Amino acid sequence: LLMVKYLFDAGNYSLALDAIKPLMTRENSVIASTAILRAASLHLELGKHEEALSVLNIENVEGFSGLFYNLAGDVYLDLGNIEEAKKNYVLAIKNITENSSLTQLIQIKLDDLS
Repeated sequence: LLMVKYLFDAGNYSLALDAIKPLMTRENSVIASTAILRAASLHLELGKHEEALSVLNIENVEGFSGLFYNLAGDVYLDLGNIEEAKKNYVLAIKNITENSSLTQLIQIKLDDLS
């Protein structure tokens, strides 16, 4: 994942996607979930919204669903689909540990859409 982060930070999104694909199916759910989140972020950076949403399949992401919903909300917001963005941000807040700084950030996004 460090190589992927390096490529991402350098703006080499296509190379980062190639490097991350094998990690997305790892049995270690933490590695796979992290890889999926990174891949979806890469697709969003590339303007490939459908790919980002298809990667963000919420099944089997125990402990990560809040992060997945947050990123899905970002994708829908980028598409201009405010209702779906709101729905995903609400789901994100419900699935993230209370008092998390991320919860506060998502709430700010949600408030901005109201």
